[in-house]
Amino acid sequence: MTVSQDVLSSLTEVDGKFIHSFWLLICKPGQLTKDYMSGVRIKRLSPFQILIIANIIFYLMAVYLGSSAFTTKLDFHTNASNFIHQAVAKEMVNETINLSGESREAYAKRFNARVEVQAKSLVILMVPMLALAIFFLFPRQNNPAIGSLVFATHVFTFILMVNTFATPFIVKLGSWIVDIFTLNVSPGLFELIYSVLLAVMIGTYFYLSTKRYFQQSVIFSIIKTMVFIFVVYWVYLIYRMILFFTTFYTL
Repeated sequence: MTVSQDVLSSLTEVDGKFIHSFWLLICKPGQLTKDYMSGVRIKRLSPFQILIIANIIFYLMAVYLGSSAFTTKLDFHTNASNFIHQAVAKEMVNETINLSGESREAYAKRFNARVEVQAKSLVILMVPMLALAIFFLFPRQNNPAIGSLVFATHVFTFILMVNTFATPFIVKLGSWIVDIFTLNVSPGLFELIYSVLLAVMIGTYFYLSTKRYFQQSVIFSIIKTMVFIFVVYWVYLIYRMILFFTTFYTL
């Protein structure tokens, strides 16, 4: 076999793994984890590989769109009442602005530019947080530490793909419907509708994944799915808190 044939064969193998892995991830929730933990690795990307590729796609799409669902601007950090760090963030920002003499607009512009960069790389911090939750939700699995991390990686990769492709579509569709029918929808209501749709998509995927991998009853799967959605909400809040502090201290 020539060098060119070797290269072509390698590229074909990588392409085949990429297509097959992402097809399983989207269309057969839980199958990648089940295969990986049972030793079936042929034609499949490893959990780390599939997460890295998804993160690269997320990064490129965020650059193309100019923003991402995981980016949180300064005003949200200091004003959102559901953010656990909101009061501290507001005090820290006000103190910094008062001491430096910089205008709030100028500081916010610098902060928002930096937070865009931080958000694209820090999203993977959610994986170990989700893995810890799965470890406690499913303690009787074989090799619970590794199994929980692999399962969390695959579920988070799906969440990343939803935020990469589905979120921009939902936002555009929602804006189009509001404009066409001249609906009076407040930003708060729009955010609530979007959050519900996102929770339904993630919950459905998690339920189907647990049914295939953990093979639990319908009732237990539904209960643990509801708990997981609650956990995802808090993981989002913790991630945004970390994002604020890493951005604040690196400005």
